[in-house]
Amino acid sequence: MKQNEFYLPPEYPFGFGFALMQNPRAIAHLSEMSEPEWREFGRKISAISSEEEWRNLISELALIPPKF
Repeated sequence: MKQNEFYLPPEYPFGFGFALMQNPRAIAHLSEMSEPEWREFGRKISAISSEEEWRNLISELALIPPKF
């Protein structure tokens, strides 16, 4: 991303944030993501088309070990 270019976060499916709030480990992993990881996560989110898929994505996030 260029210095004067604005980053537009992806739009998340309705209910994604509520499901995410119920999983503290997934939230912790999101807070540790680098910008390239966030961009990849945004691509995954934009490809999701069902509630089951985004719940699975949140579960996958929770399984990633924390960075120290």
